[in-house]
Amino acid sequence: MNKRTLLAVICGCLPLFCSASLVSAASKIVDVEAVGTPPPSIAGAVYGQSVTGNGNVSVVGNDNCGVESSVPAIAFDLGQSLCCGGSVSATSSAGATIDLPAPLDIAGRVASLTPSQTDVITADANNLTYGSATDYRTVYCDATVLSPDQELDLNGLTGYGILIVKGDLDLGGNLNWHGLIIVSGNVSMHGGGSDAKNVLGAVMAQTTSELQGKVTVNYDSCEIAKASKANTTFTVNRWLSR
Repeated sequence: MNKRTLLAVICGCLPLFCSASLVSAASKIVDVEAVGTPPPSIAGAVYGQSVTGNGNVSVVGNDNCGVESSVPAIAFDLGQSLCCGGSVSATSSAGATIDLPAPLDIAGRVASLTPSQTDVITADANNLTYGSATDYRTVYCDATVLSPDQELDLNGLTGYGILIVKGDLDLGGNLNWHGLIIVSGNVSMHGGGSDAKNVLGAVMAQTTSELQGKVTVNYDSCEIAKASKANTTFTVNRWLSR
């Protein structure tokens, strides 16, 4: 009689997998130690080397689900400042803004998250939906190969998970995203009237984050954790046969 079991013990961020096999009277146990990809650290509800806002914009760094400490509403670096017009609100118990001493390596994070993609966008599109409250997805696009402007243009987007874009991202129409939007170039959210932009999680861009029109971004550690859990890949550190 053959018997095989697979056990998983999660010790913080260090998962330890143990596989045991029994064949007739002989048994063999193999211990495998694997580390999961850690979720990206969040410097602010919105991050960009520069951040601009214009219109009815609200960015909140207090954790919407109340599990983690607040983060600054808006993070930028290299002595930049928030450039805005209209009614722009940046609020957080951790500070409205923070000027980081050096740029974050968003392009590197995009590259590290990309292997876990579950969905791929290959062209500009309208009214896309990805995932649900019980199914967080990892959506990827290489916008650098798109014609004619090497930019991904999405008009109307609803989703749960991580939206990863290599290159630039332009979001028009209504937006409802639960999780993380991370872009290796510029991200632009624009629209007006009933075209609301709502993100529960965080938005991160390597260069510029541009918020125009009716935009609300609220840091939510729970949404980011759910999105990151769905994206996790494992690397084997070592294994032992005994």
